[in-house]
Amino acid sequence: MATGHSDGISFSPPGDYSFTVTQTFGGQTSDTASGSFNIPTPTLTVTEPAANQKVGLLPVFKGTNGYAGARLTIHDAMSHAELGGLTLDSSGAWSVPIEIELAVGIRTIYVVQSFNGQLSLRSEQRTFEVIILIPTVTVPALNGRFERQGVIIGQGIAGAFVAVYLVGSSEIVAENIPVDEHGAWAAPTRLKEVGSHTLLVNQVYKNQLSDVAIHAFTLVPAPPLLESPAAGQGISGSTVASGFGFAGDTLKLFRRGGSGPSSLGSTVVTPEGTWSLAFTWGANWQQYSLSAQSSQQEQQSAHSPLRPVLTRSAAPSITEPAPMVWVGAAPTFAGTGREGATVTVASWFNRLEVLATTTVLPGGHWTTVATKNLLPGQHRVVVRQTENEVDSAEVMSDLFIVE
Repeated sequence: MATGHSDGISFSPPGDYSFTVTQTFGGQTSDTASGSFNIPTPTLTVTEPAANQKVGLLPVFKGTNGYAGARLTIHDAMSHAELGGLTLDSSGAWSVPIEIELAVGIRTIYVVQSFNGQLSLRSEQRTFEVIILIPTVTVPALNGRFERQGVIIGQGIAGAFVAVYLVGSSEIVAENIPVDEHGAWAAPTRLKEVGSHTLLVNQVYKNQLSDVAIHAFTLVPAPPLLESPAAGQGISGSTVASGFGFAGDTLKLFRRGGSGPSSLGSTVVTPEGTWSLAFTWGANWQQYSLSAQSSQQEQQSAHSPLRPVLTRSAAPSITEPAPMVWVGAAPTFAGTGREGATVTVASWFNRLEVLATTTVLPGGHWTTVATKNLLPGQHRVVVRQTENEVDSAEVMSDLFIVE
């Protein structure tokens, strides 16, 4: 029932309506007139897919002119079979995902909505093509850097199988790579030749082959492994670093910290994949780290993880016992060092066997007596000093003789 007055009439949602009308003038009311009308359910508009667009097996349909509370359904224009639908929560824009895969090929659909049993007119038909979409590659990034023997990662159709090829190579990079239930796939590689490359990637789903995705990237060396010195190890003076890398790569070692990387030297990784490099570490280099980097054909790897090291002070000196002097079973040891440092005297053939410890006195001199008796015969000892829990380099004594 509609009600009205001279300045307008308001109506309820789409549906059939009836009305009665009277007019009053000069205190007299006219006879009643009646009638009926219908407010149509709005006709939907389809905006996606675009006309003749290529879509995947489970496209999402979008459009406008939806009516809140209406049941929207998508239909095949040939069979009129329902392909999907939902009840709209709000008026205006709408979006309907398809839950059942569409067959590959040219498809034409129309959309209707029904409110309180009243069906709208059909939307204009929309024609599009369903295809097996090409898989995507997320690692490496398009035109990005990719480390040797890395893992190529991407997205595809759940249940499909992906193949990866390299332009200019007859060797297949990877094939029959399964796409998991989340649409993810990963392909370990053995790519070795650094430089610019292009991947060709496709997928097979239910015996249907997709087109090829073209994906350019740059292959670069992987960071080398820095095995020694160990993290937190004290170093000074002439030192050797070692580790593993890719045979034939040029390896550079860097001091890290302060104003930026400072090269300590370079070497070439051996055919066995190992490397070692002698370098000099300054006695005044405090709070620095080491890192290594590989390069080949102007392509450089990232730096290896920072390896913090401690700087050892110079070794103390040992002046007693004098060379080839005869001493008692518990000899006196003496020398010079850094004031306040702890001096440790140990057996030369077993550095864990500590013979004596003492503190360097003001003026830089130290002296101590062995806490255990030495066996008769020729001996040497090694001496180090420790400051702030960091051991210095070691010095070996001259040969002396225990009586």
